[in-house]
Amino acid sequence: GKIYLFALGEKSDPNEALVWLKRAANAKFKPASNMPQFDPKEPHRNTAIGEAAVILANVYLGSIKGVAADPKEARKWFDRARYVGHVPAAKILGDLYYFGVGGPRDTKRAFTYYKEAATLGYAPGQFALAQMYANGEVIGGPNLKQALAWYEQAAKLEHPGAIFVLARAYDLGEGAPANPQRAISLYKTAALQGNIDAQAALATYFYEGRLVPKDDATARQWFQTAAIGGDADAMFNLG
Repeated sequence: GKIYLFALGEKSDPNEALVWLKRAANAKFKPASNMPQFDPKEPHRNTAIGEAAVILANVYLGSIKGVAADPKEARKWFDRARYVGHVPAAKILGDLYYFGVGGPRDTKRAFTYYKEAATLGYAPGQFALAQMYANGEVIGGPNLKQALAWYEQAAKLEHPGAIFVLARAYDLGEGAPANPQRAISLYKTAALQGNIDAQAALATYFYEGRLVPKDDATARQWFQTAAIGGDADAMFNLG
C-alpha cells in the first residue's frame, strides 16, 4: 500500500494503495493480546494496522493528489488507529473535534480524546489538555492547578510549548510561586528547543540585564532567531 501510494510518476497508484491500506488497517485486532506498548520517546512507532489507519486518515485529509479529501472519513480512520493503540491518533482526533474538521465542533469529545492521549503519556495530548483546563473549556470553568499539572507532565517529556508556559508561570507568579531563576532556566531550555516565545523572552532578559548580565549581542541573536520564527515583538525589538 505504501509503495503504491508514495511511488513516483506512473508507478504511483493511489486507488490501488487505498485497497491495500484498508486491508491492513482492518486486519483482525484483539486489544487484550495485540495492543502495542506505547513509548513516549518514539510516539509514532506502531503496528502495521495502526500505521495503515493513520496513513488512510491523512490521505482523506487531503494529503495525496488524486484522492478526494473527506474529513469525515479521516475521523473514522483516526478513530480506528486510536482503537488499535496508535496514541498520537487520539490527540489528532481530539484536534478534529476541537476545530470542527469533518463534522460539528465538539469540545467535550475533544477533551475525551486529549485526556486519553495525555493519560497514556503523549506530550502533545498533555499540552492540549492543559490548554483546555487553562482556557476554561472544561466543566467547572478554568482550572489552573490541573492545567499546570499537565503542563508539568508534558514538560518532563520535553514539550517546548509546555516548558515555555511553565517558565512564564514562574516568571509572573501565576498559578505557581514566583521563581525567576527557575523561569529563566526553563526559558533557555524551551528556546534551545525552538520555541519562539521563549527565544523572545530570553532575549529580553539579556537585553534588560535581569537575572543575567546584560549582553546586547546575545539579546540580538535571540531576538533575530525569534523574529525569523515569526514573533512580531522580536521583529520590533530587533529593529
